[in-house]
Amino acid sequence: MKKVLVLAFIVMVLCAFNSARADLVVNGGFETGDWTCWTTVPASSGSSFLVDGVLPHSGSYAAALGSIYTDDTIYQYLTTTPGQSYSFSFWLEKQESRSSTFSDFHAYWNGTEVLTLINVANFGYTEYSYTVQATTASTLIKFAGTEPPGRFNLDDVHVNPVPIPGALLLLGPGLVGLTAVRKRLKK
Repeated sequence: MKKVLVLAFIVMVLCAFNSARADLVVNGGFETGDWTCWTTVPASSGSSFLVDGVLPHSGSYAAALGSIYTDDTIYQYLTTTPGQSYSFSFWLEKQESRSSTFSDFHAYWNGTEVLTLINVANFGYTEYSYTVQATTASTLIKFAGTEPPGRFNLDDVHVNPVPIPGALLLLGPGLVGLTAVRKRLKK
């Protein structure tokens, strides 16, 4: 019976952690080779964004944003639980900039800007990660960028629920209940 209790505990912990890894972003690595599940808003002039396989962080593809005058924008709505915390992460690289013209990149969680980069030097892929909270059942993630004549490469966009520590505390009373059942069975 002790083995059953240990096994039950392990299963509960694994289930709690697996549910926390359920990625909400569809095509976050752009592995379809196109904008599937993303809405694109090209800059009003000089738009230059695409999905290509030239410089992905991982897999075969990445998104590239780099319009000339105003931001190219991509976004996706996610089904979220109000009050739930989420891990919002992505990998970003700035490359090919050969001029001192204006460049910017922005990342948003439900209308709140979580990252702003303005006139930064080239950099290799860097992970950006934020713990954010959903306020509605539908949450918008959005990325926008301008980088003439280069581009910002975006890859591996993920949104995962953060496990609620209180939920793990429920394991204690569950184990106490299983122990009580075990004692009754022994009698």
